[in-house]
Amino acid sequence: MSGGVLGRADLLRALAATDPAVEGDVLELLGFERKPAAARPAPVARVAEPEVPLPPPSIEPGELRPTPFWRAEAFAVRPEDAPLEPRGSPAATSITWDSRPTERPVLQLLAPWRELLPKLRHLIATGAPVGEVDVDRVVAALCRGRQLDPLPRECQRRWPRDLHVIVDRSDRLIPFWDDQDVLVAALRTLMPGQRVRVARVDETAAMEAERKRQVGQGRARGRDPG
Repeated sequence: MSGGVLGRADLLRALAATDPAVEGDVLELLGFERKPAAARPAPVARVAEPEVPLPPPSIEPGELRPTPFWRAEAFAVRPEDAPLEPRGSPAATSITWDSRPTERPVLQLLAPWRELLPKLRHLIATGAPVGEVDVDRVVAALCRGRQLDPLPRECQRRWPRDLHVIVDRSDRLIPFWDDQDVLVAALRTLMPGQRVRVARVDETAAMEAERKRQVGQGRARGRDPG
């Protein structure tokens, strides 16, 4: 347990929260003393020197360097390429998969659970007071001249009561969909019940819904009102 370094910022903070009538006591308590303001020296009068006009710059024209550029001098019309002929029906050129695997590939996670759990605890867990006064924080605050109201309590990090998870199902994240499902399942095991609520963002479904809405509006505008 050690106190922090007391600086002028701490003094200003303590004076701002103190009655001006007891500023002297606060200064003495924090180890400062009031000194009279130093007299500022009188400004020295300066004599303005006359401005000397500068001679105008001399610009001499030089030889211009040749600058290449492109221009169209002739035009020719090229014949269109003949369309490619098909090389047979799709049934005749079907592709077969040789050496097809018989077992499902093993999922390689981005990070094992033993490495991911401490990071999640640091990001998700919240501090809950346990009732005991945090002596270290009290000493550090008093050494800086800060007022404590109320006294800080010791905190213990706990998992939140409710956790909202947003799963991004964008097409660019298809290789990581399995990792998302494994993480959600692990969180539901860690926080059983209805504490983990999952919301899914699917850009493909949103685009399809927007397309259907536009089609419905087009049909409604084209329908005969009579």
